[in-house]
Amino acid sequence: MADIRAAIEAELERLELPGGGNLVSRDMVRALSVEGGVARFVIEAPSPEEARAMEPLRAAAERAVRALPG
Repeated sequence: MADIRAAIEAELERLELPGGGNLVSRDMVRALSVEGGVARFVIEAPSPEEARAMEPLRAAAERAVRALPG
């Protein structure tokens, strides 16, 4: 499971945020869990407005994690 978590974090690090950084470096990923081949995580935005603006990034994060083997 540690390998899968590391792979998920590596994928999330590839997604650049407007203004610099990525989801991991800006500490926006919460509650990352992997159970029975299902990964779950929360992207915590600083405000509702920023969360709405980050919707394309959320969708990209979901696609990136779904593309991982396992």
